[in-house]
Amino acid sequence: MFDQIEASSIVTLLYQTVLGREPDSNGLEQYVEGLVSGHRTVAQIIREFAASPEYAQKRRLLDFNLMQFRKFPDAEVFVPPEVVDQLFDKTSIYWRSAASEPNEMYWSVVTEEKWNRELTGDDRVEFIETGKRYANRVLGLYETYSGKSVANLTCIDFGSGVGRLAINFASRVAQVHAVDFSESHLQELQRNAVMFDCASKIMVWPIRLPADLDKLPQVDLVYSYIALQHNTPPVIAAMMRSLLDHLQPGGYAFLHVTLAGAGYEGFVVNDYLTSIEAGTRMEIHILPRANINSLAARAGCEIVTSHCVGGTYTQYSEEIVFYKPMNGV
Repeated sequence: MFDQIEASSIVTLLYQTVLGREPDSNGLEQYVEGLVSGHRTVAQIIREFAASPEYAQKRRLLDFNLMQFRKFPDAEVFVPPEVVDQLFDKTSIYWRSAASEPNEMYWSVVTEEKWNRELTGDDRVEFIETGKRYANRVLGLYETYSGKSVANLTCIDFGSGVGRLAINFASRVAQVHAVDFSESHLQELQRNAVMFDCASKIMVWPIRLPADLDKLPQVDLVYSYIALQHNTPPVIAAMMRSLLDHLQPGGYAFLHVTLAGAGYEGFVVNDYLTSIEAGTRMEIHILPRANINSLAARAGCEIVTSHCVGGTYTQYSEEIVFYKPMNGV
Protein backbone atom coordinates (compact mmCIF):
# COMPACT_ATOMS: atom_id res chain seq x y z
CA MET A 1 0.00 0.00 0.00
CA PHE A 2 0.96 3.65 -0.45
CA ASP A 3 0.35 6.76 1.61
CA GLN A 4 -1.62 9.67 0.15
CA ILE A 5 1.39 11.64 -1.10
CA GLU A 6 3.09 8.63 -2.74
CA ALA A 7 -0.15 7.50 -4.37
CA SER A 8 -0.87 11.00 -5.73
CA SER A 9 2.63 11.24 -7.25
CA ILE A 10 2.36 7.79 -8.85
CA VAL A 11 -1.09 8.38 -10.34
CA THR A 12 -0.06 11.82 -11.66
CA LEU A 13 3.00 10.29 -13.32
CA LEU A 14 0.88 7.54 -14.92
CA TYR A 15 -1.52 10.12 -16.37
CA GLN A 16 1.42 12.10 -17.78
CA THR A 17 3.31 9.15 -19.26
CA VAL A 18 0.45 6.90 -20.43
CA LEU A 19 -2.27 9.38 -21.37
CA GLY A 20 0.01 12.37 -21.96
CA ARG A 21 -1.93 14.82 -19.81
CA GLU A 22 -2.47 16.04 -16.28
CA PRO A 23 -5.02 14.05 -14.24
CA ASP A 24 -8.57 15.29 -13.85
CA SER A 25 -9.67 15.73 -10.24
CA ASN A 26 -12.19 12.85 -10.24
CA GLY A 27 -9.78 10.38 -11.82
CA LEU A 28 -6.95 11.37 -9.51
CA GLU A 29 -9.12 10.98 -6.41
CA GLN A 30 -10.45 7.59 -7.55
CA TYR A 31 -7.08 6.05 -8.34
CA VAL A 32 -5.30 7.51 -5.31
CA GLU A 33 -8.01 6.10 -3.06
CA GLY A 34 -7.60 2.71 -4.74
CA LEU A 35 -3.84 2.64 -4.17
CA VAL A 36 -4.07 3.83 -0.56
CA SER A 37 -6.79 1.29 0.31
CA GLY A 38 -5.06 -1.53 -1.55
CA HIS A 39 -8.07 -2.13 -3.82
CA ARG A 40 -5.96 -1.27 -6.87
CA THR A 41 -2.36 -1.90 -7.88
CA VAL A 42 -0.16 0.21 -10.16
CA ALA A 43 -0.29 -2.58 -12.75
CA GLN A 44 -4.09 -2.56 -12.69
CA ILE A 45 -4.21 1.20 -13.24
CA ILE A 46 -1.83 0.90 -16.20
CA ARG A 47 -4.03 -1.83 -17.70
CA GLU A 48 -7.15 0.32 -17.21
CA PHE A 49 -5.46 3.28 -18.89
CA ALA A 50 -4.26 1.12 -21.78
CA ALA A 51 -7.81 -0.23 -22.29
CA SER A 52 -9.46 3.19 -22.12
CA PRO A 53 -11.06 4.94 -25.13
CA GLU A 54 -8.79 7.93 -24.46
CA TYR A 55 -5.66 5.83 -24.92
CA ALA A 56 -7.17 4.23 -28.02
CA GLN A 57 -7.70 7.70 -29.48
CA LYS A 58 -4.13 8.61 -28.69
CA ARG A 59 -2.87 5.50 -30.48
CA ARG A 60 -5.05 6.28 -33.48
CA LEU A 61 -3.63 9.79 -33.54
CA LEU A 62 -0.08 8.46 -33.55
CA ASP A 63 -1.04 6.07 -36.33
CA PHE A 64 -1.88 9.15 -38.41
CA ASN A 65 1.63 10.37 -37.58
CA LEU A 66 0.44 13.91 -37.01
CA MET A 67 3.67 14.71 -35.16
CA GLN A 68 5.35 14.76 -38.56
CA PHE A 69 2.93 17.36 -39.88
CA ARG A 70 4.54 19.41 -42.63
CA LYS A 71 6.10 22.78 -42.03
CA PHE A 72 3.96 25.75 -43.04
CA PRO A 73 5.65 28.01 -45.60
CA ASP A 74 7.19 31.11 -44.00
CA ALA A 75 4.82 33.28 -46.05
CA GLU A 76 1.86 31.73 -44.16
CA VAL A 77 3.44 32.26 -40.76
CA PHE A 78 5.64 35.36 -40.79
CA VAL A 79 3.33 38.10 -42.05
CA PRO A 80 3.62 41.91 -41.71
CA PRO A 81 2.79 43.38 -38.26
CA GLU A 82 -0.31 45.12 -39.58
CA VAL A 83 -1.69 41.75 -40.77
CA VAL A 84 -0.91 40.16 -37.41
CA ASP A 85 -2.92 42.98 -35.81
CA GLN A 86 -5.90 42.34 -38.09
CA LEU A 87 -5.86 38.61 -37.36
CA PHE A 88 -5.49 39.16 -33.61
CA ASP A 89 -8.29 41.73 -33.56
CA LYS A 90 -10.69 39.35 -35.32
CA THR A 91 -9.89 36.36 -33.10
CA SER A 92 -10.43 38.55 -30.03
CA ILE A 93 -14.12 39.08 -30.84
CA TYR A 94 -15.22 35.91 -29.05
CA TRP A 95 -13.01 36.46 -26.00
CA ARG A 96 -14.15 40.05 -25.55
CA SER A 97 -17.85 39.23 -25.96
CA ALA A 98 -19.41 35.80 -25.25
CA ALA A 99 -16.41 34.45 -23.31
CA SER A 100 -16.47 37.50 -21.05
CA GLU A 101 -20.02 36.85 -19.83
CA PRO A 102 -20.16 35.64 -16.19
CA ASN A 103 -21.75 32.30 -17.13
CA GLU A 104 -19.07 31.50 -19.74
CA MET A 105 -15.96 33.18 -18.32
CA TYR A 106 -14.62 30.18 -16.39
CA TRP A 107 -15.76 27.63 -18.97
CA SER A 108 -13.77 29.52 -21.62
CA VAL A 109 -10.65 28.70 -19.58
CA VAL A 110 -11.44 25.06 -18.75
CA THR A 111 -14.10 23.63 -21.05
CA GLU A 112 -15.73 21.28 -18.57
CA GLU A 113 -19.51 21.46 -18.19
CA LYS A 114 -19.32 22.05 -14.42
CA TRP A 115 -17.78 25.48 -15.02
CA ASN A 116 -20.34 26.57 -17.63
CA ARG A 117 -22.26 28.84 -15.25
CA GLU A 118 -21.79 31.83 -13.00
CA LEU A 119 -19.66 30.62 -10.08
CA THR A 120 -20.05 31.18 -6.35
CA GLY A 121 -17.09 32.17 -4.16
CA ASP A 122 -16.53 28.54 -3.15
CA ASP A 123 -16.69 27.50 -6.81
CA ARG A 124 -14.04 30.06 -7.67
CA VAL A 125 -11.74 28.73 -4.97
CA GLU A 126 -12.19 25.20 -6.31
CA PHE A 127 -11.52 26.39 -9.86
CA ILE A 128 -8.30 28.20 -8.97
CA GLU A 129 -7.11 25.15 -7.03
CA THR A 130 -7.19 23.12 -10.26
CA GLY A 131 -4.16 25.09 -11.48
CA LYS A 132 -1.94 24.25 -8.48
CA ARG A 133 -0.63 20.98 -9.91
CA TYR A 134 0.51 22.65 -13.13
CA ALA A 135 2.23 25.51 -11.26
CA ASN A 136 4.05 23.16 -8.89
CA ARG A 137 5.22 20.95 -11.75
CA VAL A 138 6.58 23.84 -13.82
CA LEU A 139 8.29 25.46 -10.83
CA GLY A 140 9.78 22.12 -9.84
CA LEU A 141 11.18 21.65 -13.34
CA TYR A 142 12.53 25.20 -13.34
CA GLU A 143 14.43 24.50 -10.14
CA THR A 144 15.75 21.24 -11.59
CA TYR A 145 16.89 22.81 -14.87
CA SER A 146 18.29 26.05 -13.45
CA GLY A 147 19.52 24.93 -10.04
CA LYS A 148 17.88 28.08 -8.59
CA SER A 149 15.15 28.64 -6.04
CA VAL A 150 11.85 30.04 -7.35
CA ALA A 151 11.40 32.41 -4.39
CA ASN A 152 12.75 35.45 -6.27
CA LEU A 153 11.40 34.43 -9.67
CA THR A 154 9.62 36.84 -12.02
CA CYS A 155 7.17 35.30 -14.51
CA ILE A 156 4.97 36.10 -17.49
CA ASP A 157 1.66 34.23 -17.63
CA PHE A 158 0.37 34.54 -21.20
CA GLY A 159 -3.37 33.99 -21.59
CA SER A 160 -3.90 34.26 -17.86
CA GLY A 161 -7.70 34.32 -17.97
CA VAL A 162 -9.23 34.47 -14.50
CA GLY A 163 -5.97 33.63 -12.72
CA ARG A 164 -6.12 29.84 -12.50
CA LEU A 165 -2.34 29.64 -12.99
CA ALA A 166 -1.16 33.15 -12.06
CA ILE A 167 -2.53 32.89 -8.53
CA ASN A 168 -0.88 29.52 -7.92
CA PHE A 169 2.44 30.81 -9.26
CA ALA A 170 2.14 33.99 -7.18
CA SER A 171 1.93 31.92 -4.00
CA ARG A 172 5.53 30.78 -4.59
CA VAL A 173 7.33 33.40 -6.72
CA ALA A 174 8.16 37.09 -6.39
CA GLN A 175 5.99 38.52 -9.20
CA VAL A 176 3.69 37.40 -11.99
CA HIS A 177 2.88 39.53 -15.04
CA ALA A 178 -0.57 38.33 -16.11
CA VAL A 179 -1.32 38.93 -19.80
CA ASP A 180 -4.64 38.55 -21.58
CA PHE A 181 -6.61 40.25 -24.35
CA SER A 182 -9.88 40.11 -22.39
CA GLU A 183 -10.08 42.90 -19.82
CA SER A 184 -13.11 41.19 -18.26
CA HIS A 185 -11.04 38.10 -17.53
CA LEU A 186 -8.26 40.21 -16.03
CA GLN A 187 -10.74 42.05 -13.81
CA GLU A 188 -11.98 38.68 -12.57
CA LEU A 189 -8.36 37.63 -12.02
CA GLN A 190 -7.82 40.66 -9.77
CA ARG A 191 -10.97 39.81 -7.84
CA ASN A 192 -9.72 36.25 -7.34
CA ALA A 193 -6.22 37.42 -6.39
CA VAL A 194 -7.69 39.49 -3.55
CA MET A 195 -9.56 36.41 -2.36
CA PHE A 196 -6.28 34.44 -2.32
CA ASP A 197 -4.36 37.37 -0.74
CA CYS A 198 -1.78 37.66 -3.53
CA ALA A 199 -2.96 40.72 -5.46
CA SER A 200 0.25 42.64 -4.64
CA LYS A 201 2.32 40.02 -6.48
CA ILE A 202 0.31 40.05 -9.73
CA MET A 203 0.49 42.82 -12.31
CA VAL A 204 -2.13 42.64 -15.07
CA TRP A 205 -1.39 43.56 -18.67
CA PRO A 206 -4.40 43.90 -20.99
CA ILE A 207 -3.25 43.75 -24.59
CA ARG A 208 -5.31 45.34 -27.33
CA LEU A 209 -2.78 44.45 -30.04
CA PRO A 210 0.24 42.09 -30.15
CA ALA A 211 2.66 45.02 -30.03
CA ASP A 212 1.46 45.71 -26.47
CA LEU A 213 3.60 42.75 -25.41
CA ASP A 214 6.65 44.92 -26.07
CA LYS A 215 5.86 46.86 -22.87
CA LEU A 216 6.45 43.80 -20.67
CA PRO A 217 9.71 43.48 -18.72
CA GLN A 218 12.20 40.66 -19.18
CA VAL A 219 11.60 37.81 -16.77
CA ASP A 220 13.09 34.53 -15.56
CA LEU A 221 10.17 32.32 -16.58
CA VAL A 222 7.48 32.50 -19.25
CA TYR A 223 4.60 30.06 -19.40
CA SER A 224 1.42 29.67 -21.38
CA TYR A 225 -1.03 26.79 -21.11
CA ILE A 226 -4.11 26.23 -23.32
CA ALA A 227 -3.94 29.80 -24.67
CA LEU A 228 -1.73 30.17 -27.75
CA GLN A 229 -3.80 27.62 -29.68
CA HIS A 230 -6.80 29.96 -29.72
CA ASN A 231 -4.94 32.30 -32.10
CA THR A 232 -4.20 31.93 -35.80
CA PRO A 233 -0.78 30.55 -36.89
CA PRO A 234 0.80 33.95 -37.70
CA VAL A 235 -0.34 35.32 -34.34
CA ILE A 236 0.90 32.23 -32.48
CA ALA A 237 4.31 32.71 -34.13
CA ALA A 238 4.41 36.45 -33.37
CA MET A 239 3.37 35.91 -29.75
CA MET A 240 5.83 33.07 -29.19
CA ARG A 241 8.68 35.12 -30.64
CA SER A 242 7.80 38.06 -28.39
CA LEU A 243 7.49 35.86 -25.31
CA LEU A 244 10.88 34.26 -25.98
CA ASP A 245 12.38 37.72 -26.51
CA HIS A 246 11.18 38.62 -23.00
CA LEU A 247 13.22 35.82 -21.43
CA GLN A 248 16.31 36.95 -19.58
CA PRO A 249 19.50 35.03 -20.43
CA GLY A 250 19.38 31.84 -18.38
CA GLY A 251 15.57 31.89 -18.40
CA TYR A 252 13.08 29.19 -19.37
CA ALA A 253 9.76 29.21 -21.21
CA PHE A 254 7.07 26.52 -20.96
CA LEU A 255 4.74 27.00 -23.92
CA HIS A 256 1.82 24.76 -24.76
CA VAL A 257 1.07 24.62 -28.50
CA THR A 258 -1.22 22.50 -30.67
CA LEU A 259 1.15 21.13 -33.30
CA ALA A 260 -1.11 19.17 -35.60
CA GLY A 261 -4.70 18.67 -36.57
CA ALA A 262 -6.21 16.26 -39.06
CA GLY A 263 -7.57 18.28 -41.96
CA TYR A 264 -5.68 21.45 -40.97
CA GLU A 265 -3.60 21.68 -44.12
CA GLY A 266 -2.59 25.30 -43.92
CA PHE A 267 -3.79 28.81 -43.21
CA VAL A 268 -4.86 31.48 -45.69
CA VAL A 269 -4.89 34.97 -44.21
CA ASN A 270 -7.41 36.51 -46.59
CA ASP A 271 -9.86 33.61 -46.20
CA TYR A 272 -9.83 34.08 -42.44
CA LEU A 273 -10.16 37.86 -42.53
CA THR A 274 -13.12 37.71 -44.92
CA SER A 275 -14.88 34.84 -43.14
CA ILE A 276 -18.15 35.77 -41.43
CA GLU A 277 -17.79 33.00 -38.83
CA ALA A 278 -14.13 33.54 -37.95
CA GLY A 279 -13.70 35.09 -34.51
CA THR A 280 -17.28 34.41 -33.37
CA ARG A 281 -16.50 31.23 -31.39
CA MET A 282 -13.65 29.49 -29.63
CA GLU A 283 -11.13 28.37 -32.25
CA ILE A 284 -8.23 25.90 -32.19
CA HIS A 285 -5.31 26.62 -34.51
CA ILE A 286 -1.98 24.89 -34.95
CA LEU A 287 1.65 25.72 -35.54
CA PRO A 288 3.70 22.72 -36.71
CA ARG A 289 6.77 21.72 -34.72
CA ALA A 290 9.07 22.41 -37.68
CA ASN A 291 7.97 26.06 -37.65
CA ILE A 292 8.52 26.27 -33.90
CA ASN A 293 12.04 24.88 -34.29
CA SER A 294 12.82 27.69 -36.74
CA LEU A 295 11.19 30.26 -34.48
CA ALA A 296 13.29 29.13 -31.49
CA ALA A 297 16.47 29.54 -33.53
CA ARG A 298 15.42 33.04 -34.59
CA ALA A 299 14.87 33.94 -30.93
CA GLY A 300 18.26 32.57 -29.90
CA CYS A 301 16.70 29.86 -27.74
CA GLU A 302 17.26 26.13 -27.39
CA ILE A 303 14.47 23.56 -27.05
CA VAL A 304 15.27 21.60 -23.90
CA THR A 305 12.47 19.04 -24.05
CA SER A 306 8.82 18.59 -24.96
CA HIS A 307 6.04 16.20 -24.11
CA CYS A 308 2.48 15.49 -25.15
CA VAL A 309 -0.14 17.21 -23.03
CA GLY A 310 -3.14 16.44 -25.19
CA GLY A 311 -3.91 14.03 -27.97
CA THR A 312 -7.23 13.15 -29.56
CA TYR A 313 -8.33 11.54 -32.79
CA THR A 314 -7.84 14.82 -34.65
CA GLN A 315 -5.40 16.96 -32.67
CA TYR A 316 -2.02 16.72 -30.99
CA SER A 317 -0.42 19.26 -28.64
CA GLU A 318 2.78 19.51 -26.62
CA GLU A 319 4.32 21.59 -23.90
CA ILE A 320 7.68 22.74 -25.24
CA VAL A 321 10.42 23.93 -22.89
CA PHE A 322 12.77 26.62 -24.22
CA TYR A 323 16.02 27.87 -22.71
CA LYS A 324 17.76 31.16 -23.47
CA PRO A 325 21.52 30.59 -23.07
CA MET A 326 23.66 32.98 -21.05
CA ASN A 327 25.57 35.44 -23.26
CA GLY A 328 23.98 33.87 -26.33
CA VAL A 329 26.12 30.75 -25.93
